Amino acid sequence: MIRQIRNAPQSVQNVVTYDAVIDVDNPDLKLRPGMTANVTFTYAEKDDALKFPNAALRFRPPAEIAAAAPRPERDRRLVWVLRDGKPKPVAIRTGLSDGSVTEVAEGTCARATRSSPRRSAPPGTTCRPLSGGRCSGPAMAGAPLLRLEDVTKIYRAGEVEVRALAGVSLVVETGEFVAIMGASGSGKSTLMHLIGCLDRPTSGRYLLEGREVSGLNRNALAEVRNRTMGFVFQSFNLLARTSAVENVELPLVYAGVPAAERKRRAAEALRQVGLGDRLEHQPGQMSGGQQQRVAIARALVGAPRLLLADEPTGNLDSRTSGEVMALLRGLSEAGLTVVLVTHAPDIATWTSRVLQLKDGLVVSDERQAPVPVGQPAPAGAIEVRS
Repeated sequence: MIRQIRNAPQSVQNVVTYDAVIDVDNPDLKLRPGMTANVTFTYAEKDDALKFPNAALRFRPPAEIAAAAPRPERDRRLVWVLRDGKPKPVAIRTGLSDGSVTEVAEGTCARATRSSPRRSAPPGTTCRPLSGGRCSGPAMAGAPLLRLEDVTKIYRAGEVEVRALAGVSLVVETGEFVAIMGASGSGKSTLMHLIGCLDRPTSGRYLLEGREVSGLNRNALAEVRNRTMGFVFQSFNLLARTSAVENVELPLVYAGVPAAERKRRAAEALRQVGLGDRLEHQPGQMSGGQQQRVAIARALVGAPRLLLADEPTGNLDSRTSGEVMALLRGLSEAGLTVVLVTHAPDIATWTSRVLQLKDGLVVSDERQAPVPVGQPAPAGAIEVRS
């Protein structure tokens, strides 16, 4: 029984967490103060249910195919089934869901099953071996990872109008390592928020893997972030009294991934960032660089195709900053697209492309040979224009 849900929630990676007081039976005293336990609440059960992976609900075919699909009735949803090698729409009404699979209450889905299916990729999915070799989600073949076309962002407070972005056009391909630089007020943080689907542009188009996302509502944007992106911040945003592996597991908890699979994937992500021997350490037992590695592992555990880093080395010394940037470089070389915001010219030398923003416009877009790992960045290699 949940006795109390306390105020003052914590927000990490756009996931809001509340502390709760729960009454549980503990007759043999196996659960003691200071120990960690997982609690599962069952709100409904159904035997012999026809069900399918939740990934099927998120799949969207190319725009020209989706536009020709009939609009389903209000209480039904479209899923896409491969028939004769082509995706065909099927209208179904969904029932119970455990976050991993969903019941088909009405309708026919050829890919549905009456057994507990392994999470599998929907038609059109592309796979990359990031963090455990899991599938990375649907993508439109041939499209750049992201494309911005004449994007503006205007903030209004009464009669005051602030034009944070004044018409930004930008294409980023898969696997690029891009730095966004500029003086305070140049628009770089606003651009990062728009790329990360944390905000919507006032005008212009934003296409992510060929799909326009600039007009999506908040719930749809949250789904895009969960499926496509990982975030790393200047402040590590780790839960203080929680182990490294439990911090990394957090996004998977809210995705409904079973406990054993969560732990396996979180441990693999930590090993990927060089913390395989720190799984049970809490943030207070780790250095700043190690904490940022945990934050990077948390961003990677969902197998994103785009990693967004906002001043990831801002709280670190120069040696540790180099270690973190070497890690991000390695992820980019393995095929992950990395976009970071930084004020530091030496940090930007680790990337292969540097954008300079001024007054809401891209005034410079230069490609460069990244500084070799282990070699100090040349002084004044990149000048921040104010």
